[in-house]
Amino acid sequence: ALCGYFGPYVFLDKVCIHQTNKQMQRDAIDRLGAFLRASDRMIVFYSSDYLRRLWTIYEIANFLTLRRMECVEVIPVVFSRVVAIMMPLCYAYNIVTLSTMMAHEYIGKSLQLSARYLTVGAGA
Repeated sequence: ALCGYFGPYVFLDKVCIHQTNKQMQRDAIDRLGAFLRASDRMIVFYSSDYLRRLWTIYEIANFLTLRRMECVEVIPVVFSRVVAIMMPLCYAYNIVTLSTMMAHEYIGKSLQLSARYLTVGAGA
C-alpha cells in the first residue's frame, strides 16, 4: 500500500498468464477459477482474435457462471489503448495528490510546533 492507500486489485490475464511457455500457461489457466471467484467485474479488451483463443472463451464462460452479464464490460482494443495510457496517468496523479496532501499536513504540523516554541520562547 502506497502511503496507506489501498486501491483495487487487478488481474491482467495477458500479464499474469504466460504467453509462450505452454506448461506454465496451462498451469495458470487451471488456477483461473480462483481469480474469477474473487472478481466482482470483468473487463474484456476485445480484439478480432479474442474469441480465437480457447482459454479466453473459458475465462468469460467461467466468469458468467459466477456473475451476471452486467458485471462484464467489453471495450474494443482501440479504446483499451486509451485506457492503458490513462491508467498510469491516473495512478501518477493519485501519487502526486497523496504526496501533496501529506506534505501539507507535515508542513502544517511543523508550523504549529514552531509557533508553540516561539510562543514559549517569547514568554520566557
